[in-house]
Amino acid sequence: MLTLPGKSVLCSQVIYELRSTTSVVAHYVHNYSSSEYTRSGSGQSGRIIRSLISQIVRQRRDLAGFVYNDYLLQGLEATFRILTDLLINLVSADTDTSIVVDGLDECMDKETKKILDLIPGLTNVASGSRCKVMVFSRNIPIIQKSLRNWPLVALREEKQAVDSAISLWLHAKLQDFQTEHDDLIITQTEMQEIERQITAKADGVFASCRYFTTSLTLAIGMFLWVRLLLSTLEHVHSAYEFQQAVQSLPPGLEEA
Repeated sequence: MLTLPGKSVLCSQVIYELRSTTSVVAHYVHNYSSSEYTRSGSGQSGRIIRSLISQIVRQRRDLAGFVYNDYLLQGLEATFRILTDLLINLVSADTDTSIVVDGLDECMDKETKKILDLIPGLTNVASGSRCKVMVFSRNIPIIQKSLRNWPLVALREEKQAVDSAISLWLHAKLQDFQTEHDDLIITQTEMQEIERQITAKADGVFASCRYFTTSLTLAIGMFLWVRLLLSTLEHVHSAYEFQQAVQSLPPGLEEA
C-alpha cells in the first residue's frame, strides 16, 4: 500500500512503467464522480471488479472463451460473489498480472472492505495466482487495519526523497517551459531560485523570494500543488505574468 500526498500523480507513472514490464496490468482510479455514478456509493466494489475483469480479458483475449463457457453459458448472475470468483480465476490463469487501485479511501467503508477482503485471494500463491496488488490511498483506519501486515510505503515519512523527486520533476518541466517560451526573460540563477521556492512551498514551507511577495500557507498535497502550478504557466509569456500566475494560485486544493 502507498499512502502520500499527490499519490495519484505517482500512481499514473507506476501504471505506465508496469505496462512496459508486466504482461497484464489492470487498474481502477476511484473518484467522487464514481461515487455519484453508483448512487451514493452503492455497488462501488462491484464496479471496480467489473472494470478489472474487463481489462484483463481485453489483454488476454484467449480467456474470453473461458468466461463465455464457464459463466455466461451457465446463466450465472453477476453477483459480487460470482464476480470475485471470476476475477480470481482470471488472475490465476496468468503468471504475471498486476492490479493497481487508486482512491479506495473515497469509497464507502463497506465497499472498501469488500475490496480489501478480496486481496488475499488475488495474491494467494497456493491457488496458482502470481498477481501483485498495489493500493494507492490515504491511510484511513479501515485500510490501515486490513493491510497492516502488508508492505507499506508512506512517502509522508520520506520528506527528503519526496523533495528530491519534486525538484527533479519540476526542473525538467521548467526546462521544457523555458524552451517553449524563449521570449521569457528569466536568468538561470533566477530559475534555480524559483525551483527551490516552488519545492519549499509545495511542502507547505514559505520563504521570501521576489517572485513570491505574498505569504501563503500551502500545507497541501505536494505533487498535486506543483502540477496545478505548472498548469497555470501554459499561457505565460513574461516574467510579470509568471509572478502573477504563482501568486494567483489558491492556497488550498479545494479552491484550486
